[in-house]
Formats: sequence, structure tokens, C-alpha cells
Amino acid sequence: LSSLTDVPPSLLSPISTMAAAPQLTLEQVKGALNAALTAIEVPENKQKLQDAKTEAAGNLMVLMQKVMPVLLEVLGPHLEGMGLPVGQPGVQALLMQSAQFQSDPEIAAGKAKLMAVMMGQ
Repeated sequence: LSSLTDVPPSLLSPISTMAAAPQLTLEQVKGALNAALTAIEVPENKQKLQDAKTEAAGNLMVLMQKVMPVLLEVLGPHLEGMGLPVGQPGVQALLMQSAQFQSDPEIAAGKAKLMAVMMGQ
């Protein structure tokens, strides 16, 4: 590749999708984190995440391969509702935007809980 113009668009889409994410306010980030955590606690979703964690049997690479798709499926509608991209770029955008409000205890707690779920805890 001689320049970024030679990079296939499919490789750039996560970057460009993240750049297109709207800037969220403090209240929007709180709402998005609360919606995400509420969705994770739905018994059916909680069971799917637990099954993925069990299947990984402590192997971090397998855990990421099993937990992340389930988490993305659960969070997709909530991310889309906030104007964030569906999928991993949306989760990353939410986490990045929550960082600007990290001093807010509710944001810090919500972000920590979401990260814990992502790590299979």
C-alpha cells in the first residue's frame, strides 16, 4: 500500500464509523450505560453471557470470541438508539465518550461494570 487511499474501504469502516458517532452529553452517556447494564441483566441475556463464559473455561482468547458476540447482540439496539454504531465500534465509542465524564461516580461505576462484563467477570 502506498497510501491510505489504497486501503480497502472495508478496513476503514470501523474507523470512519467511530468518527461518525455523535458527541453524547453526560445525561446521554448515563442513559446509554444504564440501558446497556439493564439489557445485560435481563435473565435470558445474563444466561447467554454466563454460557459463553462457561464455554471459554478461563481461556481469555476464547472468552473474547464467545462473550463479545453475545454482548454486541444484547447492546446493539441500545447503541443504535443513542445514535452510536451497532457492534464493537459502538461499544468502543460509548466507552471512549464515558471517559470524558469519568469523574461522575455513576459513569465510573457503569463503565467499570460494562468492562467487567466484557472481561467475563
